[in-house]
Amino acid sequence: MIKIVILDLDGTLLNSKKEITEYNCAIIKKLKNKVKFVLASARSFIRIKPYLEKLDLINDENYTIAFNGSLVLNNNEQVILDEEIDISSKKLLYNFVQQHLDVDWFYYTYDEMINNKDINDVVSFLNNNKIYKVVCVAHINTINTLRNNLSDDLVQMFSITSSESNRIEFVQKGNNKVKSIQILLNKLNICKEEMIAIGDGENDIEMIKYAGIGIAMDNASKTVKESSDLVTTSNDADGVGKILDQLLIEKIRSDNMMDINEYKEHEIKVLDVDIENLKSKLEQLGAKKVYDDTRTIIALDTPDRYFLTKKDKLIRVTDEGSIKVTMHVNQSTPEKKAGIKFKTSRLKETMDFFHEMGLDAITKVSAPRISYELGKIDFDIDQFPAIPPFLEIDIEYLKEEGYSVDELLKKLELANNKVVVMGTEDIHKLYGIDYFEVYKSL
Repeated sequence: MIKIVILDLDGTLLNSKKEITEYNCAIIKKLKNKVKFVLASARSFIRIKPYLEKLDLINDENYTIAFNGSLVLNNNEQVILDEEIDISSKKLLYNFVQQHLDVDWFYYTYDEMINNKDINDVVSFLNNNKIYKVVCVAHINTINTLRNNLSDDLVQMFSITSSESNRIEFVQKGNNKVKSIQILLNKLNICKEEMIAIGDGENDIEMIKYAGIGIAMDNASKTVKESSDLVTTSNDADGVGKILDQLLIEKIRSDNMMDINEYKEHEIKVLDVDIENLKSKLEQLGAKKVYDDTRTIIALDTPDRYFLTKKDKLIRVTDEGSIKVTMHVNQSTPEKKAGIKFKTSRLKETMDFFHEMGLDAITKVSAPRISYELGKIDFDIDQFPAIPPFLEIDIEYLKEEGYSVDELLKKLELANNKVVVMGTEDIHKLYGIDYFEVYKSL
């Protein structure tokens, strides 16, 4: 169960205008009483605070990680970790700065960002002020050259990273977002498996790898994306809000600590299954194969995409020998979910009927399905072309057949697989795939 979400700021929660969109703000406010939100940034706390205010997170119970992990405090500014750059490290970096005065250097105190060019006596300034971070800002080519010329002493004395491609950031050696996250998790008695981390920069890679669910923005580099479990849309396309909507509001769970009784729905889905091993385990339990064929699934909509833009509605025609028509309502709200289903033997006539109503195919996909029955429990192994296969289990009669969810998953060797309660289209989103684009009917 997810208990904490760590969010990078620039390039992640903030869009290109350095704003939190109303959508992202609404999602976080909807979740903030159930899940802790921590902003983890290269910025100072003073420059993070306006965003905390917008999110209504200014209190003793919420926390912020500033200066790439050199400062951790609650949002009423009670300090938990405070690690400035030490004197010997300052001197070493000062000598490097003096060799490269053709670029901009900024020194960060608790509440100020000061350009090196605006300081009359830099040595005195460094000796008499707590410096948490030093940043060089220049053209990306200049930054790359500087990084390639860093001395071994600098590398040994500093944690050196970049939150954006046009800068190098220096903090005290050993300080980073993961170290500060570990301190915070220990204080809150939360384990890393109960954590989501979302970021876009080089300085976010380690926290993305560390988290139970690590998520990269679509605007992140290839390296950051390859370090993540999931990729969401960009910071200019509400990527944070959209992935949190999927993972938390739609009650995704990354392990089997999910409480199935929370859901009025009777079906769960287990992702990324090994089909041959799963078939063998089902047969060992005594399950009987009742279906093994390829289904054709067609989604219908009006020319102006009325249903597709109304996320709670969907009409689907499935050809699986007989023709099944399903009209869903309130897809994303399990407690209100409703629908109408009927079967027919005439596909052409069915499609003609809907066409006369102004509804035509917008997607069409051929998806093999293998179905088993174990007493009253139904199992469907679905294989869509664009994503790994998944298992759908009807859990309505699970207790009647003598199983709990955990027991059944262990017997099927699926205890470590991700379990979700969501529709097929949203499962595709987890893999960064737009169902309605990849299967669109041309």
